[in-house]
Amino acid sequence: MAACPTLTAKGKPIRFDLPSLPSALRGAVEEALREGEHRRTTRLDVKGQYFWLKRVERPGLLRRLQKGDSAAAFERERQTLHRFGALGLPVPEIIAEGPDWLLMPDSGTPLDRVLLHEAWTECDRQEAFASAGQALALLHREGVSHGRPAIKDICWQGSRTTFIDFENHRPKLDTPDGHARDLLIFALSGLAIGNGPTPAMTEAFISYRANDVQGNWERAQDRAARLGWADLITKPLQMRRPGKAREFKAIPHVLEVFSRR
Repeated sequence: MAACPTLTAKGKPIRFDLPSLPSALRGAVEEALREGEHRRTTRLDVKGQYFWLKRVERPGLLRRLQKGDSAAAFERERQTLHRFGALGLPVPEIIAEGPDWLLMPDSGTPLDRVLLHEAWTECDRQEAFASAGQALALLHREGVSHGRPAIKDICWQGSRTTFIDFENHRPKLDTPDGHARDLLIFALSGLAIGNGPTPAMTEAFISYRANDVQGNWERAQDRAARLGWADLITKPLQMRRPGKAREFKAIPHVLEVFSRR
């Protein structure tokens, strides 16, 4: 069966991968493509079901210089999602796609919101973060890295963890050193958002270690042991008032976590 064509906001032809895309969802996608040309992500509510339309980012000149080629990053993410999905890894399914957009189901609540929002109980938080630690270990066990597993890019829904936002992934990171790098980024992100150690992040670390059969934790410890200089040179920034320089303030906490043998 042939795929069904439609139009982008610029009138260029695109193609859906799923000819059976429900008409209400198809209509919502077409409307979002017409109206939100410069919007990187759009949340779609279709009869109480949520989806995300992700497009190539179109930043200004300064942001382009900072982030690089956004179209190339978008294409890396597309290929990574297809590859990881084929491996059965916890990533969003691509329901439909065009040259500069992807449609994916909502994956739940990002872990930074789980950690900070009062609607979540401490028990909920610890369950979600333990699942995330296990999921990251299983990702590494399959020989792949995320690239930048910040807790805002890990979602929790029911009992399922899903990794999102793979624009920073590159195949060259799918190595033991890449897994260790993932761990350090995950730790820095969670400890920064939580303003230091939290029971939830502790559960994530315990869960990762319980599922780490490759020695990735020890590799991360070795890398952290060589990063004492980063703590020293950022001490002035760590003295800034509350709410500022959170990632710099998290550095000594990260080094402490990975100093425990």
